[in-house]
Amino acid sequence: MVALEQRVHEKLQHARTLMSHSFPSDSQVIERALDDLIAKIEKRKCAATENPRAPRRGALGPRYVPAHVRRAVWQRDGGRCTFVSEGGKRCDERRFLEYDHVHPVARGGRATIEGIRLRCRGHNQYEAERAFGAEFMEKKREEARRDRDKKTDPGRVAERPTPLSNQQHREAGAERNGEIVVERQRKELEESRCSGARESDVPGQLRHAPREKKGNDQASDRSLERLLGTEDVDPAPCLTHQRCGRIA
Repeated sequence: MVALEQRVHEKLQHARTLMSHSFPSDSQVIERALDDLIAKIEKRKCAATENPRAPRRGALGPRYVPAHVRRAVWQRDGGRCTFVSEGGKRCDERRFLEYDHVHPVARGGRATIEGIRLRCRGHNQYEAERAFGAEFMEKKREEARRDRDKKTDPGRVAERPTPLSNQQHREAGAERNGEIVVERQRKELEESRCSGARESDVPGQLRHAPREKKGNDQASDRSLERLLGTEDVDPAPCLTHQRCGRIA
C-alpha cells in the first residue's frame, strides 16, 4: 500500500475522471501513467525505440555516444553496472548508471559498442581516478561545479559600489564649499599683499592659505562655484595690480 499526498491523490482522481469512459480503477490509471513515463525515460536514457534509425556517419564529438551504441550497450549489460571486484562479484547497482569509455577519451578511446560499458557513478569515478589520479579528478570535479553554478545563476554580476546617501552627499558638498571659501580668502590675501597691507593685519589662517591652483583645477573650482551659485564677479584690476603685474 502506497501513501499518496493530497495533491497526488487529486491528480489521480482527475485522471480517473478524464478516463471514466473506460471505467478504470486507480491501479489501472497508475499503471498507464508509469508505462508512458518509463517509455519516455528509456527513450532518453538508452535510446529505446521500436523503429531505430540508421547510425549517423559524422560523429558529434569524441565523448558523444550514438543512439545505436547506447541501445546495444544497455541491452548487453542488462541495465546494470558492469564493475567486477577482485573477488569476482559484480556490482548490483541499477541506479545512477552512466556510459563509460573502456579506454579514456583522452587516451584515444572511441564510442563504439565494444568501447562503451555501463558503470554506476561511483565506479565510473573510481576508474577515472585509477587512470588519471585522485588529485587531478578532484580538480576537474571542482571546475565542473563552478561551471554548473554559473549556468544556474546567469544573472550574477560583479558587485557595484554602494551609492552615496543624501547625508554623504551633503557632507561632500560642505567639504567642497569649505575649499571654495578658503580659495576666496586666499585671493583676498593676495589682493592685500598687492595693495601694501601689512602681513600682520591678515589673519593667521589666511597667511598660510594654499597657493593658487593652476590650469584644470582652477577651472573646475570656478565651474563648481557657478553650479552652487557662489561665483563672484571678477572686479576690474586696480592700479596697484597693474603696477605689480598681478591680476586678481
